[in-house]
Amino acid sequence: MKTLVELGISQEDRDRLLSGLHEGKYNLLLGAGASYGCAGGDGQELRDGATLSTEINAHFRLGLNDSEAEKLPLTYEEAESTNRSALRSWLRARFVGCQSTWQHLLFQIHWERIWTFNIDDVLDNAFEKGDSKSVFKYLASRDWKEKVEPLDATPNALQLVHLHGRARDLGRQLDGLVFSIPEYAHATRSPQQWHTSFRTHYLEKPFIVCGASLAEEVDLADAIRTKNLSRANGFPSFIVSFSLDDAQKERMRRFNLVPIVCPLDEFFAAVLRELGEYKKTAEAVASRLKPGTYERFLGEFRRLDIRDDSTNAIEGTDFYGGDEPTWKDILDNLDTTFTATEQASTLLDHPSECYAVLLHGDRVSGKTVGLLRLARLALIKGFKPFWFRHEEGINADVVADYLSEDDRAILFIDDASNYLEAIGKVLKHCKASKKGARIFLTLRSARVRGFRIDVADEFRHEFKLGPLPLRDAAHFVQKRRLASRLGKHVGRKDSEIIRDIKDRCRSELLETVSYIEFSEPLRERVRKIVLAAMSTGELRTLLARIVCVHRFGFALPMRVTLMATGVQLDKLGNLITDQLKAEGILVREPRGLRLRHRILSEYAWTDFFTEQERYDAMSAIVAALAPLVNPAVIRAKGIEHLILREVLDQEHVSKSIGSKALDFYEEHEPYLGWSSRYWDQRALLESRVESHFSKAYSYSQKAISLEQHAFAYTSLGTICMRHSLKLFERNRIEALKYYFEAEEALTTACNLAVDNGNAYEHPYVSFFATTKQLLHKLSPSDTEFEPILELLRVWLQRAKDSPAFSTWWGQQRVRELQAFEIKERMRMRRSSQRS
Repeated sequence: MKTLVELGISQEDRDRLLSGLHEGKYNLLLGAGASYGCAGGDGQELRDGATLSTEINAHFRLGLNDSEAEKLPLTYEEAESTNRSALRSWLRARFVGCQSTWQHLLFQIHWERIWTFNIDDVLDNAFEKGDSKSVFKYLASRDWKEKVEPLDATPNALQLVHLHGRARDLGRQLDGLVFSIPEYAHATRSPQQWHTSFRTHYLEKPFIVCGASLAEEVDLADAIRTKNLSRANGFPSFIVSFSLDDAQKERMRRFNLVPIVCPLDEFFAAVLRELGEYKKTAEAVASRLKPGTYERFLGEFRRLDIRDDSTNAIEGTDFYGGDEPTWKDILDNLDTTFTATEQASTLLDHPSECYAVLLHGDRVSGKTVGLLRLARLALIKGFKPFWFRHEEGINADVVADYLSEDDRAILFIDDASNYLEAIGKVLKHCKASKKGARIFLTLRSARVRGFRIDVADEFRHEFKLGPLPLRDAAHFVQKRRLASRLGKHVGRKDSEIIRDIKDRCRSELLETVSYIEFSEPLRERVRKIVLAAMSTGELRTLLARIVCVHRFGFALPMRVTLMATGVQLDKLGNLITDQLKAEGILVREPRGLRLRHRILSEYAWTDFFTEQERYDAMSAIVAALAPLVNPAVIRAKGIEHLILREVLDQEHVSKSIGSKALDFYEEHEPYLGWSSRYWDQRALLESRVESHFSKAYSYSQKAISLEQHAFAYTSLGTICMRHSLKLFERNRIEALKYYFEAEEALTTACNLAVDNGNAYEHPYVSFFATTKQLLHKLSPSDTEFEPILELLRVWLQRAKDSPAFSTWWGQQRVRELQAFEIKERMRMRRSSQRS
């Protein structure tokens, strides 16, 4: 039996393939050849599309000539127009109740997903036969017309997506195939999410294509012709067929697919044989974990080692020029280790504990560099550092399960603001299981409050990266001198440069880097870089879309870039080539495109794009991402949802496009009207506009009607609280009516959070802030004063009992509020005594 190398796969590609399959990175795309030779439900063997077409022509006596009779879209369309009911019955008889041959082998491999153009049930029946070697417990078969589900929505299940429909659905609720030209055209125009999801996955994910010609799938031609880019992310993609001529092989290579010519069963037998050998020497931890945990964990985290595979997909970075650091920069010891990082590293000597170590500071203060340096130190000490990918959310159960079996694993999460709740859950779970959990993370200092709320006191360690101490400034200058990167300061003494860092740069790393490297203030440097990049209108448009996302810390995925700009990959490549060079502004990384540093995007967004350009960029991002987001994606904190959430945040929208903010929400209602969060943010924005309370109130109620969620009730409470304060001077009775309605909504928010096992401070913040203002407006002699003060006491007790205030910082806040309550009670007593 031939080996994979003998089948035409290079040794390097073979190693990458086995590694990717072991880690669950690969998707499988199947065409008619994957069912070839299986018995259909009517006992006839399943063949290729041309054979099926001639059978339909003969059975329905269509009278097509020999050439036309082999064109399945044509014969299917003709047969449907002749006798649609009979055609459906014939297709159901043929493609329902099929018998498999070798297909059970597929379930011994941990695929990310299987996508199929076939309408038969060969795979369903192969799975139902049962195989003790299957790595999945369930098969989640999905039709292309159903809503997209993230992988977390189907734990221990393999998602099988039928891109052209299923014969068993004919005549039922999910009726609808993609066979004829009109159906292809409809599918191409359709907003259905699975087609959109396939397009986005196929561009960047590693695929094995089996039994598909990739020549007739008109509805997905834009994806297939756009070339697969998985090799840049470390894993090549393949196409396997029992017959490919030289011209077809060359076309497949043009699509960035490695062509393999052999029977499909022979290929998968070879894969399984060599994958079994690979697993014997790979992670021993994987065999002790729950099914799917290993692959799902590595979908969230990548292991950092002495080799940096990310350089395959990262081009054009310059660490000393102020670019965001890469793992390779740290492996090459380009960085300076600051005092806060050294202090944090002492926690590495406590390997069996549960802790979360935070490095925080203002923008460009060395947080990411420090986190990567800690990962390098962990590697040196014999640990296994894992870096969060920011491609999926953090599944607390999966992470806790992995950590329970791998006592050498340490997690590193850069910019962790979206994942603090999950981090807190992981630590609690591991402590309850008497297992260690070591997590290092970074935040901007403005987000530290969330860390203090979601992570319990017993786990929390904080280290601030602030203005550079003289010791750190000295080490910074010494490192740059060794690298010959002191710019025009190279002839000066270290002490002189350090003095300038302290006096001219105020010891801030951001200004220091710009001053040392470029001898000019940062904003001037940013202006030159950005203006140089905007050489054409097309490039300016592209940069606006990248900046729109990167200002929040996200790279713009390549698939979203293509959708948001409307350009093909080849043209996009030409457009960005110069900007990926050392003197350019762009960086391409595994997650997508970004500017050299987030600070560039933050400045560019506000200083270099017009209000209309910002509006257009935001609209393009919403249009590209909205079809990829649904409630399941939101629950899993998928990257598409996280980006869209930031772009749609009403404060960000208002700052970006000012007076056009209301129009922006109205324009995108067709895309997002299903979303509770959309109505929630729209309501909060309307509530800031004078005389728009009725709109804000209605939109907030709309959000609640879509989802009974704590955040929706918090927004309603906040909106009513704001309105009560505005009304107070001119209509006290009406104002207090809305105040008490707000209090009821906020109470509901608290109860819903508790019912869902969560604890949010937001309802409390809204209640306490407004109540304090209202009490200041009231006289102790007013009849409303005492009832409101009593409500304050009730909420104080509620806060004392809530996990949201259980940490030292939360209890300190409660003590401050208790002091305020005591003062107000004393004021009421004095007033009573005077009267």
